[in-house]
Amino acid sequence: MFRVGSISKQFTSVAILILQDQRLLSVEEPIGKYLPNFPNGGEITIHHLLCHMSGLPNFFQRPDGENQLVLQNSDFLKGQVETNPPGISFEYNNTNYLILAAIIERVTGRTYAEYLETTFFKPLSMNRTTVDMGISPIAGQAVGYIQENNEYIEAPYIDMSIAIGSGNIVSCIEDLSLWNIALHQQDVLSANAYSQLVQEHARSEKKGVAYGYGLFLKHPKFPNENSIGHFGKINGFLSAMLYEPDRDRTTIILSNSENAPLPEILQDISSGAGSLWKKVL
Repeated sequence: MFRVGSISKQFTSVAILILQDQRLLSVEEPIGKYLPNFPNGGEITIHHLLCHMSGLPNFFQRPDGENQLVLQNSDFLKGQVETNPPGISFEYNNTNYLILAAIIERVTGRTYAEYLETTFFKPLSMNRTTVDMGISPIAGQAVGYIQENNEYIEAPYIDMSIAIGSGNIVSCIEDLSLWNIALHQQDVLSANAYSQLVQEHARSEKKGVAYGYGLFLKHPKFPNENSIGHFGKINGFLSAMLYEPDRDRTTIILSNSENAPLPEILQDISSGAGSLWKKVL
């Protein structure tokens, strides 16, 4: 089992769209409806969070160096300062999905982990997938490594609860394959909700990316243009999961090393050249 990093974001965005289908919320609603004390909560919408157009700073880049859990720390919520007005520009950051996790909890009355377990993991038989809240070690989880001075060492400890909603899912290739099939065959979402998920909502020509809800629709590291997916990176782990609609093909790579050359591996797999694997073997 591997930490999948930001691949986790699509589980959060799909959860939001399911709640919208159930008429428990709308992506056009301001987040202040669910988080009354949030600064400018009347202007920032759930939609802005989903497509990284909120204008909020990344919580990993706070000047005070503190990484606080949104759901439990009201001071963190009150301390958020907008860097840009909402809806103006695409700025990818984890804060957006931390707040979405908070909204899921407020709407459902369950923890984020409980909601994903009962809505996705159990129904899809994703038996080796869980939300890591940093409470206890997870049996069967790989150790993450980083490279220092040409040597591999264990990655420093990180409290995974700080990445709730944005990057704290632990999974395996088999389970992610089950998820990806169910998602893109529209077994998880209604047709309208799926269309909203993979619709382009934000774009940055400078960065060469286009974004839906929790999924990149264009990325400079994608091996071809017709791909939908996400990359992930978190303390000793790298990941990639791409779906190519024209080929109906899914590619999943999970690594417990931050130095794995994921773009090159993806390109090799896409082209069928296999040159990288020959080098490795």
